[in-house]
Amino acid sequence: MLKRFKITPKFTAIIALILLLMGVAIAFGLLRMNELSRSARQLAEQELPRTEGLAGLAVTQLQQAAQFERALRAGERMAKTPAARADFDAARRQFQTLGANVTETIRARSRPTGDAQLQQIAALHDAYQRQAEAAFDLLAEGNVAEAIAEAAEAEAAGDRLEQAMRSS
Repeated sequence: MLKRFKITPKFTAIIALILLLMGVAIAFGLLRMNELSRSARQLAEQELPRTEGLAGLAVTQLQQAAQFERALRAGERMAKTPAARADFDAARRQFQTLGANVTETIRARSRPTGDAQLQQIAALHDAYQRQAEAAFDLLAEGNVAEAIAEAAEAEAAGDRLEQAMRSS
């Protein structure tokens, strides 16, 4: 059947077929790229606020950890220098304020979404806060050796909290 056609129409038909197949491939590729673009945009809209929130929490958590260390140093000095009590109390209050901010922010963000990772972070933060407060109470009573042991546990809880925040 093709023998009766001249070479020019045969080449034209082949080129037309190739162009048609290329057009179909391009159209399919454009549709897939559009779907990927839509998915990426949706992911960014959902995850960007969460990521920004976690970054803010991480900064506040680091500030709280710094106040923890500051309160520990002042608490150790209190045994020898009663004037260090003011530094201890100030650092402890700042630690508590930052902790309340972290707790409230985590709970506010996890309530509407039911985010299991944020709820885990909230539980780890609560454990860190409790252990740090226990160390502070021991320091306030003058039990420096026991406070240092409790502080080590609080620091381990803080490390677990930081790890959970990094993996979120």
